[in-house]
Amino acid sequence: MIRVPIYIFMIVNILCWATLSNRVHAIEHVQSDVIEVGSELDYPPFAVVDGQGEADGFTVDLFKAVAKVMGLKVHFRVGPWDEVRTALERGELDALPLVSYSQERDKLFDFTTPHTVSYATAFVRDGDDLIQTEDQMHGLKIIAMRADATHDYLVKHKITDHLILAKTVADVLRLLASGKGDMALAPRLVGLLTIQEFGLKNLISSNLRLNVYGRGYGFAVKEGDSQLLDHLNQGLSIVKASGVYDQLYDKWFGVVDPKGLDHAVVKRYAIIVSVIVVGFFLLVIFWFRILKRQVKLRTKELFEANKALQKSEARFADLYDHAPDMYVSVVAATGTIRQCNQTLADKLGYHKSEIVGRSILSLYHPDSLVKANEVFHRFVETGEVHNAELQLQCKTGEKIDVTLNVTAVRDDAGKVLYSRSCWIDISNRKRMEEQLRSAMQAAQWANQAKSAFLAHMSHEMRTPLNSIIGMGDLLEETELNEVQKKYLAVLVRSGTNLLAIINDVLDLSKIEAGELVLESAHFSIKKLLEEVEEIFALKAKDRDIALTINLSDTLPAVVVGDTQRLKQILINLLGNAMKFTVKGSVVVHVSRLGDDLFQFDVTDTGIGISDGKLKTIFEPFVQADVSTTRKYGGTGLGLSICQQLLEQMKGHIWAVSHKGQGSTFSFKLPLIVLDDVEIDHEEKSRPAPQLPVAKDPYKVLLVDDAEDNRLLIQAFLKKGPFVFESACNGAEAVQKYMSGHFDLVLMDIQMPIMDGFTATKAIRNWELENKINSVPVIALTAFAMNEDKEKALEAGCNIHLGKPIKKGLLFATMIDLLEKENVRESNHDVQ
Repeated sequence: MIRVPIYIFMIVNILCWATLSNRVHAIEHVQSDVIEVGSELDYPPFAVVDGQGEADGFTVDLFKAVAKVMGLKVHFRVGPWDEVRTALERGELDALPLVSYSQERDKLFDFTTPHTVSYATAFVRDGDDLIQTEDQMHGLKIIAMRADATHDYLVKHKITDHLILAKTVADVLRLLASGKGDMALAPRLVGLLTIQEFGLKNLISSNLRLNVYGRGYGFAVKEGDSQLLDHLNQGLSIVKASGVYDQLYDKWFGVVDPKGLDHAVVKRYAIIVSVIVVGFFLLVIFWFRILKRQVKLRTKELFEANKALQKSEARFADLYDHAPDMYVSVVAATGTIRQCNQTLADKLGYHKSEIVGRSILSLYHPDSLVKANEVFHRFVETGEVHNAELQLQCKTGEKIDVTLNVTAVRDDAGKVLYSRSCWIDISNRKRMEEQLRSAMQAAQWANQAKSAFLAHMSHEMRTPLNSIIGMGDLLEETELNEVQKKYLAVLVRSGTNLLAIINDVLDLSKIEAGELVLESAHFSIKKLLEEVEEIFALKAKDRDIALTINLSDTLPAVVVGDTQRLKQILINLLGNAMKFTVKGSVVVHVSRLGDDLFQFDVTDTGIGISDGKLKTIFEPFVQADVSTTRKYGGTGLGLSICQQLLEQMKGHIWAVSHKGQGSTFSFKLPLIVLDDVEIDHEEKSRPAPQLPVAKDPYKVLLVDDAEDNRLLIQAFLKKGPFVFESACNGAEAVQKYMSGHFDLVLMDIQMPIMDGFTATKAIRNWELENKINSVPVIALTAFAMNEDKEKALEAGCNIHLGKPIKKGLLFATMIDLLEKENVRESNHDVQ
């Protein structure tokens, strides 16, 4: 056996002594105590028991050698694996020499660097096919040791169809030798020694290597015993460097896996090499003259190739050093940085010499240390890490956001030598994401502010409009002279126009906020166009404009869609056509383009639109010409609303126009066709609402903070059998309701002291507590958004009516509720 020359051994020991002399004070307390070490009963050749019952084996000798160089006193305690492992967990032992690493054990123990790498292999009978890959194992009768890592591996990879389990490795190989299975899966070194010990000459091992024992075997100490762990790691390094490790390895494994070569082997190879060298030398002399001419040429070629290689290496080194990303390689066992590129040094503000040799964890920002440790353990388990987001810390203390990718570099045995890491700077991306989040948040705040503003303005404008339009309706019922009727018509028309503007603004806000809900109903296109024609027929006649509706013969009888929104679009387009046409005609044409696709065209002979303005007319608050605002009026919202409604309905609108020659507004709209359905177009007049028979007037609680609104409603209902009691705010309404008996409540929403939502909830709670049947509550509010209606119903209101309130609608709604609820009778029964 070739041994390490004595002078090399002396040099290594001198270096080790120099290191140990610096740490002598740190281990004085360890030297004074005996370290209790556990060893297994039977796991040859790693751990065995000799004839005197003492611990023996490769790991026992290795631990003794480490203890010797570190000046430690050791006492071995022998026992079954479960017993010694439990003793280490409880702190009864200080260390175990043979423990394979796993995540679960890492939570209980601290591990040294691995001292032995072990893997499993497939054993077969001599003459059978060798098992080279895992895929060849499927379908075979496989023998394995019960509860061993090989058993776990087969279960994990679902190779258990024909699995045979035995108690020990020796039992596994005996069964295979006797023909009980197709192959055996066992630890390679243990298996080879067992074959030799028991003379199982008909068994051979394959080249298959399966890493079922993690990163290898190492020494394990109690969790947190960093001082002992440090001594064992240092002693293990010294034992390996001095050659003692190889001696111990050859002693226990040399028969099947020698670390060195004996003198006979060396002599035999030396003779062979000598013969080859002499033969080659003679051949060189023989061919010297022939090769001499070629040497010069080859030398030149090699010189040029070497020069090119140097340039290539220099170019690669430059690319590596100045790559846009940060690269670093790290010693896997210690986490020490062995190399980095210039980009990393520049980014962090260090010189490369300040980075190489330090711990990789020292480059991370404190906020990322926990995650960095998690990433390290993930790398230990899998050998790679992808797209882990962490933070590095510059020399100045600043943070750099990065994504980390790590790959492992392994030796031929599969052991990880070092890792290659790449950090990609994502600081700019993070800043952009943060700016985008801030911008989105600001946009959401602005949108909420806009919605709140529109809701508030709608309420503030609808409240006086309620009184204006309502009083106009009441005045129409009185005797008026012609001048008064003319003035009243102007008043009502102006109020109606203002209400239309408010509704347009609210529609646009709903669409932009994504709150518009489309409905589906059966309707006839022909009937819908007749209704639209009736709206504009009188105006067309007064202005001497020919209004024509042309319908294609291919139109179906019934379609499905949002009839109200389609009607709104047609009224907007026809209203514009009538507004901008002084004389001539307005024609509406409807045709069917496909099974479910229709085209509507509204053509007029009006003033037309210039090419420059045609591109902007569908934008909100935009009109074809500034002068039209003064001459023709309008807000410029109609076409924008049409466009956005059609987009919601999966349609498309466009316009063709020439200045002074009229315009054609067209849109395509998909509608579901129902060929076998007919709609009864006969109008059935609804009988006028009749008041329920009542001996006494119905008592109504009218709640509104505006005196004008209270007067208006009482005027609306003065001819009905109602007696009113008023309240100016929600708190007053609740008090009056609890102290009196009412048949119906008209509840305003926005009021001082207590709003209508809160008041209605208080009334409903009081009714429940006193077991009184609910009295109908009608919400009368100038808030017209969908969420306001939903809030009113959630608060306990029966119906939500928006202002301005029509007299007929209010009257009919009250009657319907009184008839439906039979309020007076039910309440009186309860009381």
